[in-house]
Amino acid sequence: MHDWKELVRVRLSPLPLEPGRREEIIEELALQLEDAYSEALAGGASEPEALRRSLAQFQDWEDLRKNVFHAVKAAELPVWQQSGILSPRRPWVWTALILSLALFALFGFRQALAALSFPLGNSWSERAFSARTLDPIERRAIVQGDSRALAFVALHHPDINVASGAAEKAIALDSRLTWISARFAQAQTPTLNPVPWIARLQAWDPDNAFAYLLEADRFFDSRAFGAAWQRHGAVLEPPRGIVIESNFRLPMQKAFAALRYDSYARQRFELDRTVLQQQGWDRPDLLIQAVGSRPIPNLLAVRTYSGYLITDLGETAQKAGHFQEAAAQYQTAAQFGAHMQQAAPGIERLIAKGIRKQSYEHIVALLRLQGRAEQAALLEASLGDLHDAAGFMAREFHSADVTAGRAASLVLFFGVLVLALGVATLAWLVAVLLLRWKPNVCGVLNQFASLARIAPPSMFLAGLCLDGAYYPYLRHINQFESGDQLFGDLLPFWESLAGTSLYRGFWLNMLIWPTLWCVAIAAVGAITLRWVAIRRQSESLNEP
Repeated sequence: MHDWKELVRVRLSPLPLEPGRREEIIEELALQLEDAYSEALAGGASEPEALRRSLAQFQDWEDLRKNVFHAVKAAELPVWQQSGILSPRRPWVWTALILSLALFALFGFRQALAALSFPLGNSWSERAFSARTLDPIERRAIVQGDSRALAFVALHHPDINVASGAAEKAIALDSRLTWISARFAQAQTPTLNPVPWIARLQAWDPDNAFAYLLEADRFFDSRAFGAAWQRHGAVLEPPRGIVIESNFRLPMQKAFAALRYDSYARQRFELDRTVLQQQGWDRPDLLIQAVGSRPIPNLLAVRTYSGYLITDLGETAQKAGHFQEAAAQYQTAAQFGAHMQQAAPGIERLIAKGIRKQSYEHIVALLRLQGRAEQAALLEASLGDLHDAAGFMAREFHSADVTAGRAASLVLFFGVLVLALGVATLAWLVAVLLLRWKPNVCGVLNQFASLARIAPPSMFLAGLCLDGAYYPYLRHINQFESGDQLFGDLLPFWESLAGTSLYRGFWLNMLIWPTLWCVAIAAVGAITLRWVAIRRQSESLNEP
């Protein structure tokens, strides 16, 4: 004969009710099981089958225990009395919490969380190059005589006057850092005159076209276009009319005649990477921002002047039968394009290819006009290579863009999920510890702890997904040898994550804070409504 009361008592324990009420409930359930058992035997079932049918009335004893407690107390079963798989009494819940915390020991996981500073509007990246951060670096560098750290401050300090002072100190310690003068060549502030900095750069590196382009940039703006148009009438349309002005034309002539082109991208990359490592900032996104802020010449001015050489001077001379003069103009533009393409990264290289392409097309036409078909055919082969290279770059860029966009979407989604679950886990931890200390402190708190028990294991799973989604883009900054490698490997991903107009970013980056706010309001509303319902139910039970 089965001991039905003991069977029920074991399955319902612990049941935190008054002893008399608890025994009454156990007796009622035991009688119900016994009746079902007897009925099954009477129907011809064997004893094991009859027992199975009897117990099958209550498939989930944990739910039954919660329902019984709620029916008696009109409240949720205390979280520390629950026996479900996600109860705080279960060791695997705390194991999941420990494993979630252990994820922070992984470099890739920390870097993935830092990646959220782009779309979530975190100003950490901005603070890394703020005056508050860079001023102490400058003071230490002055004491230690660290010219590279001073140059880093000069390149990134938001106060142009402080930056120029740091640049003076850096160049005084190491004249090889004179190239940092390029930052001040494009200064748009009344407190700093860019002319001495441009002159210093030209004197230090006279064979470099870059410094002369920076000089010409000072006279290439909309106001200069209007002034040139008024002085020269309709000779050339803006912005082409600016090339007639000597203050723009003369430095551009020097630039296109220079022996080489160097925008100091390699030096800038090596300096930024070294100082970031010294500061312990092993973050590729910071390196991208640091290197990407380097000054570049006005590329519209470069295209305008090359077009002037090819179209206005070269074609005019060709039509007049001055083939040698036309060839010289075409060759000047083509040679400058070759210098620029060889040394410049990114958008500068694309502009240089466009200049070479336009120049070669005119040279090929001129050679055929002169009957030099063999030379024209050789040059056409180089022109075809330029077309193929441009097409390959476009296809490679598109492929990297699509792949990076998908990865960025996953990183953003799981990153936001980790943050949300992390907040929920922290709140759950505070709730269960408080309820452990004082079980009856608050019914709403107990309700929340019961609902939020899914947070610790969910946070661990979301963290694993985040780490996996970010893994293909996990890099240490010392793994990059050049800015080209840095931008080629990571820029599509980081730009997609930032959601700029250049890439197809994830739409959630624009809605994340409103979304989180709505979720928080909904959670508070749901808890409040639940509390009100419990209070009303309790009051109705207490009514005579």
